[in-house]
Amino acid sequence: MANVEGEHLERGTPPSPKIRLEFLDGMRGLTALYVVLVHVYREIDGGLQGDGLPSLFYWATRWMTHGRNAVSIFIVLSGFCLMLPVVRSKTGQLRGGIVQYLKRRAWRIIPPYYITLTLLLLLFLVIPRPLQSLMGVAWNESMSALTGSVVLSHVLLIQNLSLNWIYKMEIPMWSVATEWQIYFVFPLLLLVWRRINVVAAVGLAFAIGLSLHFIPHSPLDQAIPWFVGLFALGMYGADVVFSPKRAAIALRKRVPWRTIAWVALAGLIAEYFLRPSMDSNVATAFISDLLVGIFALAVIIDCATHRVENHADRPAVLALLESKWVVWLGTFSYSLYLIHLPLLGLAELPLNGIHSPVSKFLGLLLLGMPFALLGSYGFHLVFERPFMSDFSRSQRKAIEP
Repeated sequence: MANVEGEHLERGTPPSPKIRLEFLDGMRGLTALYVVLVHVYREIDGGLQGDGLPSLFYWATRWMTHGRNAVSIFIVLSGFCLMLPVVRSKTGQLRGGIVQYLKRRAWRIIPPYYITLTLLLLLFLVIPRPLQSLMGVAWNESMSALTGSVVLSHVLLIQNLSLNWIYKMEIPMWSVATEWQIYFVFPLLLLVWRRINVVAAVGLAFAIGLSLHFIPHSPLDQAIPWFVGLFALGMYGADVVFSPKRAAIALRKRVPWRTIAWVALAGLIAEYFLRPSMDSNVATAFISDLLVGIFALAVIIDCATHRVENHADRPAVLALLESKWVVWLGTFSYSLYLIHLPLLGLAELPLNGIHSPVSKFLGLLLLGMPFALLGSYGFHLVFERPFMSDFSRSQRKAIEP
C-alpha cells in the first residue's frame, strides 16, 4: 500500500461537516444480540459439541457456537470509533492529551462494569445455593469457584491474564479487560500513525499481539493479545474513510470493500465447518479472528463510504444496520453485553422442569431473551447512560470534525 502520510491533501474535498453513522450502533446491537444467542445455546449444549442434541438441530444452530468472533467485531468497532475523531481533527491528536483520553475511557466503561460486579456479588449472596444450581451452565461455571483473588482480578481488570480468573464471576467480562488494556496501546499506535502511516501502525499492533504469544510458556494466549491488531484494523478503516489524503481517497473509491466482506465471510463460514467450534489451536483461532476482523473492517468502510459520499443507493446490509430496532439495540449494547448472563440465569429458573434440550432452547428464546433485553435496557437507563459522554450519546446521529 502507498505511504499515505507522504501524500498531499486532495484539494477541494474536505470531510463533510456532519455525517450520520447510525450503522455503527446497528453493528454493535446485532453483535451483542449474537452474544446473547450464544449463551442461550450454551444452556443446552455446555460443551458446544452437540452432545445429546438431534443432529439436524445441532447443524442448524452450530453458527451460535462462536461467541469470541463477536468480540472481534467489537474490537474493530472500538478501533474505528476511537480513531474517528482523531483523523477528523485538524491536529491528529487525542483531545486533551493522553491523560484526559484515559479518563474519558474509564468514565465510559468502568462504572457500569463495577456496578455489574456488585450486582453479581449481591445475587450470589442473596439467592439460595439450591436455586443458584438451577440458574444454568454459565452461571454455575462462573460462580462455582468464587474466591477473593477472582474478585480482585476483576476489580483490577486483569482477569484475562490467568485461566484461574478469566471465566469466573461472568464469562463475557474477560473481553472488557482486554479492551481496557488495548486503550493503553492506542497512543503508541497513534504516534506511529502520525510519524509513518496507518499501515505501519497496523503492522506494529499485530507484531505486539503476536509476540506476546511467542513468549516461552506465555500465559497470555487466553487474553487474545492479537486483538490489538484487530483494534488497529478499525483505526485503518477510519483513516481510509475520513482522511482527506489522496491515497486514502483512492483506497476508499477503488478497493471493492463489499466484495472483500463477502470473501471474508465465505472464508469464515468454511472455517466454521472445517474445525471444531471450541478448537484451542492458536493458529486456527488467529485465522478465525483475522477473518472476522477483515469482514468487520470491510463492512464498516463500505457502509461509511456510502454515508461520506452520499450515494443514492443503500445496500441491504446498510439498510439492516440502520433499521430502528437494530440501532435501538446498539444504544444499550454494552449493558446488554455486561448483564445478560445473570438475567438469562434468572429466566432459566422456571424452565428447569423442561427436559428436552430443544424445548428448553425455545423456552429461553421466548422467555429468556426478552427478559434479558428489557432488563439490560433498564440497566442502561439507570447505570450506563449517566456515564456516557456527549459524543458517545450523539454519535449515532452525527459525527462532526
